[in-house]
Amino acid sequence: ETSRVPARSTMPDMSTDTVQLHYLHRITAGLGTIAVGYVALRARRQRRPRSELALVDTTVACYLANIALGAAHVATEVRSSLVVMAHLLIASIAWTALVLAALLAARTRPTTVDRPLNSS
Repeated sequence: ETSRVPARSTMPDMSTDTVQLHYLHRITAGLGTIAVGYVALRARRQRRPRSELALVDTTVACYLANIALGAAHVATEVRSSLVVMAHLLIASIAWTALVLAALLAARTRPTTVDRPLNSS
């Protein structure tokens, strides 16, 4: 008789509000990552001023750090307040940098029309 390992589902057990909220957070974070990537790509293609690019780069770095922090949190099931505070702090920095980049972008016009990054 062969024992079988039960198949592991990619969907969590959605029977509690907490699990649903965490799963929704992951989905919206994924969508946010796509949006931030799009903004970063457009900023580069439009050759935006350095100050805007620095803020967009800060946002990207914070998003990547938060992805790593969130993944480590889920993988290790850490329940530390320090980890949660770090996650919120990094998210706040990302949000602030993105809002500041948007404010700067609203005050200036693109220096060029969208062009591939490798063209002169």
